[in-house]
Amino acid sequence: MKVKIESNEFIIDFTDRNESKLTPIYSVKIIKKNFIFNDYKTFPRNKINIYGNKVTLRYLSCTCNEYMSNELLYPSRDIRRICKHIFIALSKTCMEKMGSLESNILNHIFWYKLSNVFQIEIERQRLLIGYGFDYEIFYVYPFNKPETYFTYNCSLNIWKDNVRPFDKELLNISLSTFLRRTSFFLKKYSPTKKIYKKKI
Repeated sequence: MKVKIESNEFIIDFTDRNESKLTPIYSVKIIKKNFIFNDYKTFPRNKINIYGNKVTLRYLSCTCNEYMSNELLYPSRDIRRICKHIFIALSKTCMEKMGSLESNILNHIFWYKLSNVFQIEIERQRLLIGYGFDYEIFYVYPFNKPETYFTYNCSLNIWKDNVRPFDKELLNISLSTFLRRTSFFLKKYSPTKKIYKKKI
């Protein structure tokens, strides 16, 4: 197992092949360490004024300080670039044009304070995993059920409302074990946490 921090990115490699053997049957593989929104070419190119800042939905860009700072750190359309002004503009005009999965993630960035989303594969099924700055609560978004998400509390080792992503319990055990280990190492190797205050 190796943990690296590169430009405030957490890269957790459980083996040299980025794979973690969690049970004799199933393994979890990290596919991508971030999440990029789709390029919606039908989004308007004109600038929208949101509380004194100019938002361009076509490029998911904004003129606010928060966006300008994150623009230097993350690639285009990365969720960590999305500021509150982009969120407000999308909510007013284009949210219904986005897929259910992306709409869920976008809403959770602001209401559940997600700090990042990464992609994993388990038993040939791909999932997106979101977490906040406390690294306690994880949100699981299955690609095959884009309108659905599941919530796991690492401290309590429970799924919210006892609703789990998989029918096979060994898959749920593998996933929850992976999430607890990820939580532990993120906490241990975390730099100073950046907490965004919601000021408009």
